[in-house]
Amino acid sequence: MATGYVPLTFDELTPVECAYLLNGCGPGTWLGKLIPELIFHESCQRHDFHYWSGHRESDRRRYERTFRDSMLENVREGQFSIRWRKLYLAIVWVYYLSVLLFGRSSFSYRERYATRNELHREMRFAGWNPHGPSGQNPQLT
Repeated sequence: MATGYVPLTFDELTPVECAYLLNGCGPGTWLGKLIPELIFHESCQRHDFHYWSGHRESDRRRYERTFRDSMLENVREGQFSIRWRKLYLAIVWVYYLSVLLFGRSSFSYRERYATRNELHREMRFAGWNPHGPSGQNPQLT
C-alpha cells in the first residue's frame, strides 16, 4: 500500500457522506423508488457503500455474498410469523439475484479501495459540500 493510503469504511461515513453515497435498496434511479426496503435498509446501505468502494472482481463477488448473508441475518433475527419469514426469504433471493444479474455496471472497479479524499473529490465534482452540516441540504447552491 502507498504511504498515507487509508481506505474508507462504512462505519466512518458522516451523515452528509451517507446522503450523497447511499440510496438503500434498488438502483439510484426512479426504479429504486419502486423497490421496498422492508427490513433490509442497513444491508442495502452497506452494499451501496461496498459497490462504491469497489476494487477487484473478487471483491464484487464477496460483497454480493455479504449482502445476501446480511439480509438472511435480518430475517433470522426478526420475530416474524412463518408466513412473513417465508416472504422475506423469497425477497432476499430476489434482491440477491438482482445484484448478481444487474449490479455489475454499478460496481466501481479501482486500483485500490476508495478513500475519504476520493469520496470528497467525487462529491465536490457532483456539486455537494462534503463538509456540509448534518440536517441541512448538503448540496451546494
